[in-house]
Amino acid sequence: MKKPVWFFTVAFVAIVGALTAYISFDAQTANHYDRSKTLRVLAYSSFLKSWSAGKDLASSFEKQYGVRIEWIEVNNAGMILENLRGRGVDEIPDVVVGLDLLSLPEARKQLAWSSIETTGISFVNELPRGVIYKDFAPFDWAPMTFIFRRGEMRTPIKLDELLKTDYANSLALQDPTTSSTGLYFLIWILSTKGEDGGFRYLKSLKPSIRIISPSWSSSYSLFQNGQVPMVFSHFTSTIYHYVNEQDYRYQPVYFDDPHIYSVEYMGIPQACVNCKVAQSFVRHVLSAESQKTLMEKNFMLPILSGVKKGTPFDFPKSIKLIDPKHYETLLEKKENILRRWSDLQL
Repeated sequence: MKKPVWFFTVAFVAIVGALTAYISFDAQTANHYDRSKTLRVLAYSSFLKSWSAGKDLASSFEKQYGVRIEWIEVNNAGMILENLRGRGVDEIPDVVVGLDLLSLPEARKQLAWSSIETTGISFVNELPRGVIYKDFAPFDWAPMTFIFRRGEMRTPIKLDELLKTDYANSLALQDPTTSSTGLYFLIWILSTKGEDGGFRYLKSLKPSIRIISPSWSSSYSLFQNGQVPMVFSHFTSTIYHYVNEQDYRYQPVYFDDPHIYSVEYMGIPQACVNCKVAQSFVRHVLSAESQKTLMEKNFMLPILSGVKKGTPFDFPKSIKLIDPKHYETLLEKKENILRRWSDLQL
């Protein structure tokens, strides 16, 4: 019996519908399966370079937990919040790596974050307890200071000494409106001298400043090339030269004034998918083996006690640090202090 045209039309539509439903179900199942075996981690690009710690941490985590790390890469740490701001709820990563003390207030305004379990973690005594939080876990840190080359100039002991003619046209700084390192410097001076006193100090410092660069890398390059004798950076910058270049001329300044310091953090958004695995990843990064990797590859200090003992990272002198409350107070006025900085026209 010959079938009518409508019969074939209906049959074709039914077959197409069934195939579409099957493909859709299969894709959803595959995505669910892949996602359950994948931890999405957002990090800045230098953390993922071959010479950095990110890939090694991922490899050891994958071997231990059988979960693949899918990296979401942003150009630099300053772009992390901007990247998160452009994501829908279903696009939020499970872990964010690379936030710092300067970006935490904005991060809390932008997203809800899960509490991170750090019970049993023995943090280094040098790290102020005021920068250890329930919603963000520190993974490395370093005090900050001026770096110089031994024999090129007299070592200052107090910040006020930098105002002397001995240091005229000698300092490389970073612009706090474009560089997080520059913002650390500005907060350091304001927390040490007071806000008004700090800006008076900066105005007096102008004869000592040779250049204010838009980024840390540009200022440090000038320093390495011998175009400027002192640069604001991390204490641990000197260790890079010791370890990789066997060059012991590079020295940090130990000021009597309390030093500022940077701390890097991991956070787990409440919108995470693999939240339990995310907690395991954080614990993995805080393990002694991972902390050693971070120390040796990122050239920052470990936050886990005992890791740096007997290594070049074990500084011979104790370093005074500013009160963490200064960060909170000054970051609340961030726009105002940056405007006042710009008004100085350094």
